[in-house]
Amino acid sequence: MGKIYYAILVAVFMLALLWRAPELDLRPLHNDEAVNAIKFGDLWLKGNYKYDPNEYHGPTLYYFTLPFTYFSSAKDFTQLSEKTLRLTPLFFSLLAILILLLLKEELGKSGVIFASLFFAISPMVVFYSRYFIHETLLICFTTMLIVGGWRHAKSGKVGWAIFSGVGLGLMYATKETFVFSIAALISAIVLELGYSYRQNKKTLDQNGRFTIFIRPFLEKIRLKHITLALVTALVVSIPLYTSFFTNWNGPLDSIRTYLPWLERAGGKSPHIHPWYFYFERLLWFKPQRSPLWSEGALFIFALIGIRCGFNNRVCFLNKRFIRFITFYGLILAVIYSLISYKTPWCALGFWSGLLILAGAGAAELIDCCKNRWTKYLAILLLATTVVHISVMNYRANFVYYADRRNPYVYSQTVTDILRMAKTIDGISKVHPDGKKMVIKVISPDHDYWPLPWYLRSFENIGWYENLPKEPLPPIVIANVRLKVELDDKTNKDWLMVGLFEMRPRVFFELYVEFKWWEKYVMSLPKNRDDSN
Repeated sequence: MGKIYYAILVAVFMLALLWRAPELDLRPLHNDEAVNAIKFGDLWLKGNYKYDPNEYHGPTLYYFTLPFTYFSSAKDFTQLSEKTLRLTPLFFSLLAILILLLLKEELGKSGVIFASLFFAISPMVVFYSRYFIHETLLICFTTMLIVGGWRHAKSGKVGWAIFSGVGLGLMYATKETFVFSIAALISAIVLELGYSYRQNKKTLDQNGRFTIFIRPFLEKIRLKHITLALVTALVVSIPLYTSFFTNWNGPLDSIRTYLPWLERAGGKSPHIHPWYFYFERLLWFKPQRSPLWSEGALFIFALIGIRCGFNNRVCFLNKRFIRFITFYGLILAVIYSLISYKTPWCALGFWSGLLILAGAGAAELIDCCKNRWTKYLAILLLATTVVHISVMNYRANFVYYADRRNPYVYSQTVTDILRMAKTIDGISKVHPDGKKMVIKVISPDHDYWPLPWYLRSFENIGWYENLPKEPLPPIVIANVRLKVELDDKTNKDWLMVGLFEMRPRVFFELYVEFKWWEKYVMSLPKNRDDSN
């Protein structure tokens, strides 16, 4: 049985890799990814990194990308690829699955298998595992804290305290929203202890201070171990925030950062959505001319898992752990739902907890089927769910990967940008200055991302909010909102040669000096029909 168990886990891990690794560069970089890429380029090439309390989140994403770049073939920033960048979240997504294997005592072997499987194939988890943003790293480190903290509470072993401390420190150094996870975890601990107390009042000792269910945990959780975990968190996070002891304002800035972030959470942001935003995208998303998107089947299994923690039926699951994860997932979902500021990847925080519960629910469903036919029916239901989720996974990551009808696509760069970049590169080949050709990008509010990534090979680029008065360069890229109309203003010396959609409803015009556009067109291969 042991060999079969590990063989299944290897198969699940390979399935997770199969969904995440292929065609990592298929989807254009999101503007957030491009910002992170430019920030990483400064660290990689110049050794420059300074935590910014106003933008960009924490340092782990940038520092943990360095090893992947070291082993890549990239020699400079122009050779750095989307594939290399996206290996970082891919790696930590797989690591989170491996950490789940430590929950065998809490979920049982079948529970671990199903929880790992659901992490491996959940379309939301997979989609953002292929995204160069901080969220997947935060989920991995939160899983470290949960598993390490729970195992320490059970065993009292110092190693688990250190393990949880590493997870806490990396959470802190990853993204400011880690405080929501910590708040949910603390609340879940209090609620679980309170629930155990309420359920077992008759087991109070003579002084009425502790229940027999609470005392073992309090005896094993020692103050010095908690202190060690917190010290470990600081030892892990301080070097990152100080840019390895070169920026001592970093830790203080990591506290100051909550002022601008609180303003955004309170509504000063374009990303304001109703409370049900996350659930709509996870459970029932059906735009026009689109297939139905729903991970509702996994949610149903999560509900079964939740029920396991609160019923009186004897089962192999650790009910206290199930209740703890239930409280954690539901509280975190409420927190994110109440905050006006919403981006879909934030849902990963509570969705990862619900996937653990879904694994427990699937295992419990099979276990409670006592005769052969009901067990076969349960297995058929699970197999159908896996097929359904896998089909949706394929659509999300390899068909609708940049399509706004995909619930996980949000303010996504459209493939038009690749066409623009190819055109500009072609013009540079007929211009005498080549990659030193001057380009000016004009857009209000710095709304030109991810262009800095796609034009990173050009040495002379200016970024403006309004059309400058200086002589016009060979290429001007202008946001349509500015209505620069250079072709009319220059008597066709500059032509508007293309209208390109950067993101949904964000369009740019490409203007090229006529003589260089003419040379570029003449350099293009002729159609066979034209040559006859």
